[in-house]
Amino acid sequence: MTIVLEKLLTQALEDIGFGNGGEHVIYQLHLEEVNLREMPPPYQAQLKNRAFDLMMNEIPGRLNRKFEGQLIRPFGARELDGKDPSLYKILFETYCNATFWSEYHSPFSMRLWTGESGFIVAVAQLGQGFNAIDIDRSKKIQNAGCGFDMFRTQQGYEVFFDNPVDARTVYIMHRMSNPLEGPSEDVLATIEMFKKLRQPTQ
Repeated sequence: MTIVLEKLLTQALEDIGFGNGGEHVIYQLHLEEVNLREMPPPYQAQLKNRAFDLMMNEIPGRLNRKFEGQLIRPFGARELDGKDPSLYKILFETYCNATFWSEYHSPFSMRLWTGESGFIVAVAQLGQGFNAIDIDRSKKIQNAGCGFDMFRTQQGYEVFFDNPVDARTVYIMHRMSNPLEGPSEDVLATIEMFKKLRQPTQ
């Protein structure tokens, strides 16, 4: 994954061909709901379950329908080694950052833009922002994301911010020309080789 500190949303929307796409507000709290830790435990659990359903099911489902026929493996499907899919890991990391480190301990909204050639997911928080430039350059490790190291391990995505010195929104972008949810060409070649080996000899 590439962290692009200077990227703007307007530029990213052009990159994914948003002129022919759609925008979806898929999660947004009311202002009286923004401080998760002040809510009754059952309501906290309800919001967390809703967020996890979005990350694991609804967002991948929307993308699978939008880009049907363009994917080697559906969004949300586990990796060949059984690990969680990259998109879920990125969304989960962003969600956790907002839950543990934002002023109100909860993401405020999630938005999805789909274009002809890619998509953007935005996870926003309210209250005090964070300095993404400082975290990225110093690789601060006191936060759970270890200075964005988790972001850097995921391939095929770009991450940028609404304001890199006082960020409240994290944007996650993917262009469909990048290899994403599918296995690499080497892995595909290996799969084909094993298929041939399993075929009965004439």
